[in-house]
This record gives sequence, C-alpha cells and structure tokens, in this order.
Amino acid sequence: MRRLVKGIAGFFVGMAISTANAIPQTGEVFYNELGCVACHGSDATGNADMGPSLVGKDISRLVEHMISARLGFIENSPMDRMFELEGKEESIAVWLTLIVNQDID
Repeated sequence: MRRLVKGIAGFFVGMAISTANAIPQTGEVFYNELGCVACHGSDATGNADMGPSLVGKDISRLVEHMISARLGFIENSPMDRMFELEGKEESIAVWLTLIVNQDID
C-alpha cells in the first residue's frame, strides 16, 4: 500500500512541477480555506499539540503525507476527514516549500 501512495505522490509531484507558476497562489488559498492553518499555523511552523511544523519538508513527502492521512493510513489524524483536500495536495505542498524563505504575516 505504501508503494501505491508513493506512486500517487510521485504523480502529483510531477504535476506540481509542471504547473508550478500558478500553484503557489492557489496553494496558499487551499491551505487557508481547508483549515490547515488552524493546526499548522499561518507560517506552517505548527501549533503546539495540534499540528507539526511543515517547514523544511520536501514536496513529495508533504504530498505523500497528505494523501496517506486523507485516506486514513495515519491513525488519529484529523486529516482523514478532509475529503476536500483531494486534488489540492500538490498545490499546498508547492506553496509550503516556497514559504520557507519568506516572511509570512
């Protein structure tokens, strides 16, 4: 199953790289609208016990984790209820990798 998730993540990473110019703006919108900000913070550094920092993670790892959590492969994850996340993982992952070197207000 992990191989399947990695294959899916690889597909999304390929899509993300090919459309990277448009993705950062939509990734930020998805991150905020889907509520990622509630647990991971506006700067993605995490919020105490609610969500870990996403800073410094590579695109493929972020996409793989979002897909795994959404599909229920990560126990006790609130992300397994985020069906709205489907298809938006790569946009969010690309945006997260770009904000590492920026100041977020």
